[in-house]
Amino acid sequence: MSNFKTAIIGAGPVGAILAAFMKKRNEYVTIVDTNREHLDAIRTQGLKVSGISELESRFDNYLYSISELSGVEHDLVIVCLKTPVMQKVMPDLKKVIKKNEKIISFQNGLYTEQFLGEVFGIENVLRVVVNYAGNIIAPGQIRMTFFNKPNHIGSMNNYSREFGEIFAKVLTEAGLDTFWAEDIRKEEWIKVILNSALSPITAITGLTMKAAMDFQDTRLLVEKSLLEGILLAKRIGYDFSPHFFEYGIEYLSKAGYHKPSMRIDIENCVDTEISFLNEKIVEYGNIYDVPTPVNTALANLVKGMELENRNRLKTQKDKQK
Repeated sequence: MSNFKTAIIGAGPVGAILAAFMKKRNEYVTIVDTNREHLDAIRTQGLKVSGISELESRFDNYLYSISELSGVEHDLVIVCLKTPVMQKVMPDLKKVIKKNEKIISFQNGLYTEQFLGEVFGIENVLRVVVNYAGNIIAPGQIRMTFFNKPNHIGSMNNYSREFGEIFAKVLTEAGLDTFWAEDIRKEEWIKVILNSALSPITAITGLTMKAAMDFQDTRLLVEKSLLEGILLAKRIGYDFSPHFFEYGIEYLSKAGYHKPSMRIDIENCVDTEISFLNEKIVEYGNIYDVPTPVNTALANLVKGMELENRNRLKTQKDKQK
């Protein structure tokens, strides 16, 4: 066993799967989530993971808010929250994270570790590029849909390397193969380029990932988005393998008949992670003078859908007054 007393903030698919695998290794795990129905089911019946892995887990502590962490022992905080909520929870995180405590971002998008590092110190923050996924199928139940091994862990300027390598070993021994990355940002760009090519298309159309890749017109958009991302990354200094485009298409073509989290967010009328995905590609495209028309269009369309959702929710609230 390690000496970690880990607090996992966010019990959605990424956080719940992580918690289940860590508990498989008998780690001390506290899970934090504001979804009371989901967390109540985990607390009373245990967390059930199905799909490509079958796990049932119970944990050491169940908390309904970040502020409750002040009363629970922990020496490692893992953030598995969607990026749009980070600004809202930052005041509570500041109150419960101790000086020099390690924080690991298990989040989608570009440079989420920098956002945390600016507050808690870059020497204390690590980043994991997550290559597994799943869906909540019922309160307390997660279906793990895929794991394209391995995950990658790293940090800015290679701070906390020894800690990161120990944590990678813990995850690997638990069954979530994770390797130390000399340049974590290269791994981030790979993941962001792939996510940005397909996730917004499914969010906009409502198609499953497999259906979007099988339909010629949407597949063409995926290809054009990929090419924009690859060209931009090369301009920045990340020259992937000569066959990365073919790898990306093959990788995305393996996606199943399920919807990614961005589409689920749209259906649930919550903001997506578009600002840390396609919008980041557009932002850096402007900086490095690389045209990104497809990613611009995809980002703007998703943002328009978010605005429509916010307007709809506001109208519903106004009618209830």
